[in-house]
Amino acid sequence: MARTDSRHIAQIFGSALQADILARLLLTDDASITAAELVDSVDESRATVFRELRRLTQVGILRREEIDGNACYRAATDSPLYPALRELAMRTVGVEAMLREGLGRLDGVDAAAIFGDWAKGVIGGPSPIHVLVVGSPDQAALTALARRVSRRAGRTINPVTWTREELDQELAWPTGFVAELTREALVPLVGAVHRDLPSTGVTLVSSPR
Repeated sequence: MARTDSRHIAQIFGSALQADILARLLLTDDASITAAELVDSVDESRATVFRELRRLTQVGILRREEIDGNACYRAATDSPLYPALRELAMRTVGVEAMLREGLGRLDGVDAAAIFGDWAKGVIGGPSPIHVLVVGSPDQAALTALARRVSRRAGRTINPVTWTREELDQELAWPTGFVAELTREALVPLVGAVHRDLPSTGVTLVSSPR
């Protein structure tokens, strides 16, 4: 999939705020999120966020409910628009797009890919999103990126860093964690995690740039 230029996000969704709200709610598998949490996760005023939430609720894309006295919102999963909107959010402002853009700008990242439940298609649930990062990035910058994406997506991002040399050595005789990687599909984010695919059937492929 080609990368989506962030400048075009507002044109696709109507506004950057709308894109942020839909990405947060459409990717949580019917979970409700309080209005206060949504306000904290975007860079807009409370009034602006509430106005957008009201509009999305009126057109049937979101559902509003009261939980313990708090206004909460969730995706209207029964809407005929839900499947298409969820797919669009996933492929643009979703977790993968945020990680792809952030890691692509981070010095020292040679390649990166998502592994684990997310890569297997298990998008919902509380489990972290695991990201294999190949290279020697600044760990403070990588941690800051993971926290930023976690905050916006409402999911914990768990980066696992290996140097190119370490990964190549482990792939020669894969055991443990690396052996598991050779048996499961990954979601490529940046570059090629392994350029010469070994005979063990590693599915680590190059990401479109």
